[in-house]
Amino acid sequence: MGVKTPPLQQKRAAATRMAGKDIAGVTKVVAQSELEQIKQRAVIITDSVARQMKQEHEAQQAATRHESQERKRRMMDKEIAVRARREQSAMEMELEADRKALLTDDEVQRHPHLVSLRKINSLALQASGYQLCDALKGHQKERQQMEARYNNIHDSIMERDRIRDIQQRKSDEAEAHTKRMEARQVLEEQIAERQKKAMWEEEAKAIEAQKILKTYKQYEIEEQQKLEQHRERAKEITRQVAQTNDRIRQMKEDAIARDKQEELVAAAYLRKKGLEEEAKQQEEIRIRKSKELRTAKLRAQQEKAQDKQAIQDEFRAKKAFEDTEKNIRLKEKRDRENKAALTQSILLDRKRQEAFHAEQAGRLRDIDANMDRIGRQQVERDYQHHKAIATAAKERELQHGEQLRQQIESNEQNRRKAKMFEQNDAMFLKKKALKESILAEKVRQSTLHKLQKQGVPEEYLRELGHMKINETNA
Repeated sequence: MGVKTPPLQQKRAAATRMAGKDIAGVTKVVAQSELEQIKQRAVIITDSVARQMKQEHEAQQAATRHESQERKRRMMDKEIAVRARREQSAMEMELEADRKALLTDDEVQRHPHLVSLRKINSLALQASGYQLCDALKGHQKERQQMEARYNNIHDSIMERDRIRDIQQRKSDEAEAHTKRMEARQVLEEQIAERQKKAMWEEEAKAIEAQKILKTYKQYEIEEQQKLEQHRERAKEITRQVAQTNDRIRQMKEDAIARDKQEELVAAAYLRKKGLEEEAKQQEEIRIRKSKELRTAKLRAQQEKAQDKQAIQDEFRAKKAFEDTEKNIRLKEKRDRENKAALTQSILLDRKRQEAFHAEQAGRLRDIDANMDRIGRQQVERDYQHHKAIATAAKERELQHGEQLRQQIESNEQNRRKAKMFEQNDAMFLKKKALKESILAEKVRQSTLHKLQKQGVPEEYLRELGHMKINETNA
């Protein structure tokens, strides 16, 4: 067990530690009383007591440090409070100076972003606009009164002109009525003369018409007789033509070889008969023309046209029959020729089609081989493209991870800086808001006084005068 000297007896223990070391030195004699005192002051300390003393010493040091920290904290709080009061006082003095300072255009131009200033300007423009509207309404009312006077004057002038025009129109109408009556009398006289003349002409025409009608009836009886004779001859010719056609048809059935000769004979006979009939009709027409008057001549010409049309119809019927037979033979010949040509054309087309199919099959084989080669090349290009895309995506992921890490570090640094300047920014923003509210209030009062001097009515300035401005709505 060791012996430890208390802290208060360290200086005295320093002298006893040299005991026995300075043998050759000066010998000191200790009295009995001093020895007793030394024994009384000497204390024997165990390990538990030493640990307890150490713990007490550490607790004492911790209490001392805590007290020191508390004292330091209180001093810092007092310093912060004093600084805050000092800054508050300085800010209040500065704000008071701003309130008392005169408003300048430079201050207004430095703060164009303030909502309150924009609202003040808007209200000022609104009040000025209302004043201008009142002035315009007054000017418009005066103008309407002036226009009403001008309209009254113009209406009176127009009424006077209208009355004068009505009187002039009445006099013109009376004069025109007189002229119309005179013209009507002249027209009635002319109409009476024309009616008399027309009656005379009608009587003359009636007498002449009776004569013409009598002559026409006589000629009509003669023409009717001639028409009956002509119809009989036409029936006979038609019967003969039918018999001839029957004979021709029978001859065609009997001998095909004599067909052409018989057709020529029948055609010559028909042409001869047609020419004879036509000559007879021409002679009859020439005789009738010399006997007929103007009205009867027209009638004869009409009948002639009818007869000629009948003969032409008969001749056309014969000609059509011949043409039909001839066309049938030509059509059969053309059909045979067309059928042979069509068969030859089909054979040629079939050969060309077989050659085309063979060429097309070879071309399709070449196209298939080319498509296979292009497909293999496309697959290879797609593989290389996807491989390059995957490599680029992997590189982008690595770059993105590095960018995220850098961004996280940057955000952490910004957060620390923002936390450091947060308190100062709050005070600065509050000071700025108060200054802006003071400026806005000064602008409001200045604008209000200016508009009042301009003579704007108070009812238009009521909203601007009751406007409340503080640091929250500046």
